[in-house]
Formats: sequence, C-alpha cells, structure tokens
Amino acid sequence: MAENFKDDIASDLRSRLNQKEIELEEREGKIDKLIEEKVENRLIEVEKLNNEIRQRETILESEKNELYSRADFIEKQKLEIEKLIQSVEPYRLAVSWKTKAETNLSTETETETHPENLISQWQNALVSNGLILPKTLSISYLVSLLSAFFSGSLVLLNGPVGVGKTSIVKKSAKLLGGNCKVIPVRPAWLNPADLLGFFDPIKEIFRPSPFLNALKNAENTPERLNLICLDELNLARIENYGADLLSTLEYSCPNYQNKEEIRTKEGLLLYSESIETELWREARYLNEKPDRSDKEQQRLEQLQAMLDSYQANFYLSSNIAILGTLNSDETTYDLSPKVIDRAYVISYPSADLASTFKTEAVSNNADLQQLSYLSVPTLTNEISLRIKQLSQLKSINQPEGETLIRGLVTNWKKVLEWNKSFSGLGIPFRA
Repeated sequence: MAENFKDDIASDLRSRLNQKEIELEEREGKIDKLIEEKVENRLIEVEKLNNEIRQRETILESEKNELYSRADFIEKQKLEIEKLIQSVEPYRLAVSWKTKAETNLSTETETETHPENLISQWQNALVSNGLILPKTLSISYLVSLLSAFFSGSLVLLNGPVGVGKTSIVKKSAKLLGGNCKVIPVRPAWLNPADLLGFFDPIKEIFRPSPFLNALKNAENTPERLNLICLDELNLARIENYGADLLSTLEYSCPNYQNKEEIRTKEGLLLYSESIETELWREARYLNEKPDRSDKEQQRLEQLQAMLDSYQANFYLSSNIAILGTLNSDETTYDLSPKVIDRAYVISYPSADLASTFKTEAVSNNADLQQLSYLSVPTLTNEISLRIKQLSQLKSINQPEGETLIRGLVTNWKKVLEWNKSFSGLGIPFRA
C-alpha cells in the first residue's frame, strides 16, 4: 500500500516537472523570438541612422569643397587687389584722378580736414620766416617730407653752401609743430658705429650716438613729427657709415591699417643679441641678490637704463623723417644709385639766383598754427583712409568699378611713359 502511494506521488511530481519544463521552454522560445525582433528592429534603425549620417557627410563634404573654392577665389581676388594697391600707391599723389565710383566709396569721417589752400599757407609760412624759395622747390620739399613719413625714404637737399638747406629743415619742423635735430656728419666716419654708437667691451655697456638718441627721443612724442637731419651727409660715404640704416629703411614702409604698428619689423642691430642675453642675465642676478654693494647697485641701474632704451634690435618709430643736406665740392663724395634709390632728392639753385625768385604777395602775419594739423595721427588717418578706399575696389558695382580700374590703368601707362623718358638720365625713374 505504501509502495503504491509512493509511486503515485513520484509519478505526479514527474508529470508536474515535465509540465514546468515545457512551459519554461515555451517561455524561453518567446523570449528569444522577442529578443530577435528587437535586435532586428534596432539594426534597421541603426542602418537608417548610418544612411542619414552618410548623406549628411556627403552634403557637408560638398559644402566644404564649395567653401574652399570660394576661399581660393577670395584669396586670389585679395592678392590681385593688394598688387593693384601696391602698384598704384606710390603714384596716387602724383597723378590726379577721381571717378564717380571712387566718390561713392564709403569712408569714415575724418577727425581733421586738410584745407584746400595748403600750398599757399605753406608758402606764406615759409616767407614769413625768411625762407623765400621758388614755388616748385617749396612744394617739392613739403610733398617729399610728408611722403618720407609713409615710405621711410630719405629726403636729400642738394645745393651750394648758404642757400638755406639746413634752415628750411629747422623752420619747417617748427611750422609743422614737430621737433628737429641736426647731426653734423664728420669726414672720418667709416662704419655704422660712427652714426649709431658702439658697444663698449671694457665697461660692457652700449654707448649711443647723438643720432640714435634723437631716434629714441622721437618715441617720447609719438603725436608729433620728428625731423632728423644729417648735415653735410656726403662729407663721408653714407654707404659705409649708414649701411645699416639704409638697409633698415628699405623695409620700413608702415601698415597704417594697424594702429599699433611700428615702422619696421627688422630693427637696427646695435650689438650682438647674445650680448643682450648675457646682460639680461647679469641684471636678473644683481636684481635678485639681496646684499648688493654700492658698485653692484650702480651696475644694475646702468644695465636697466641701457636695456630699457637700447636693446640689441632698435626699432624706428613711425613719426620720424630722416633728411640730409648735400654740398657739391672737392671735399665731398658722390652718392651711389643705392642711396638715390632710397631718397627724394631736391636740388637748390645757385645762391646768386635768389634775387631772381618771383614770389607771390604774401601776408607777414601768416597764421602758423594752421599748419599744426599736419600731425602723425592726421597723416596716418589720411593714409589709412586712402588705402581703405582702394581696398574697397572689389565691392564696387559695375560699370563704376570698370571705370575706376580703367582710370588706374590709364594713369599707370602715364607712369610707364615717364619711366621711358627718364631712362636716358642714367638712373631709372624710381617706382
């Protein structure tokens, strides 16, 4: 009896177990099917996303190629405009042209305006200060002087002794509200150290020259024009004593679109840069030394004053114009084409012709203050304005843009004709 009961219970348990196993298998089958469906749906979604990403990448690649193409086109246009500006700028003031398109260019309001009677004011001011000069000479001097601030060129006044070459430099600085320093050139000058100064190897300090001090002092009055004149410049060969200066001036055309510009990125090398590094180290050592002696304190102050004012690379400020007076006799040297190429040369007539000068009637009470507007900010703003006008050529609508460009081409042809006519003089017309 007990055995039968035991068998019944075991049979019932096995039956239930089998039923549970069947239910579990069915449930596992459903779960696997559900997982497969979800995975398949997810794969379909991922594939759709991949397709969308590939399509987006294709669109972005197309847009990128289009942007690169536009950038290349803009860069080419920019280079063409820059070449046009560079080729036209030296002759813009020499050639009179103005078109409707130029008039319509958008410009900023000028802080100060130049009077239309500038030339008569300038001549009146010169005469009232005892400088009676031919009109062509006085105008040439003013144009060359103001151009020198932009181009970094020299202004050379050539003529006999006693015709007022040095006087016009001194008095013009006063009339323009600027400063003037005249540096006499000595026949014994042979190398740049005579003009700029030298590094003293015994005292280990740089000894600046009066000329370099004048360049440095110009930095203290950035708003004023500073004229520095090398008097009797050709008593010694400027190709020798002024070699470094001429090389620096060659690359000294400032960018007046940048308000914080300096005249040149390449300064005058006064002494070795390695010497400057050693001096900075010495100054740092002395400055950090707590128990300095009186001699060490004096050396530290000496080094600080020197390194603050005269580092190895000395940069010219943008408010400087360098002039020179020339005499022609047996004690002087002729100028080389290298110097003439970097200069505006103005020739004075002989002194005995002064009585034949015909000047217009001028007032002895000329208002000299009217010339004070020819300051560095005004000149830089004026140049920036003109450069901006030329840079806007690409935005000029047709046919006005074509008219302006035709005007530029016509005037450039005039300059080429001048160059051809001047080629017989021995030195080509300076471009």
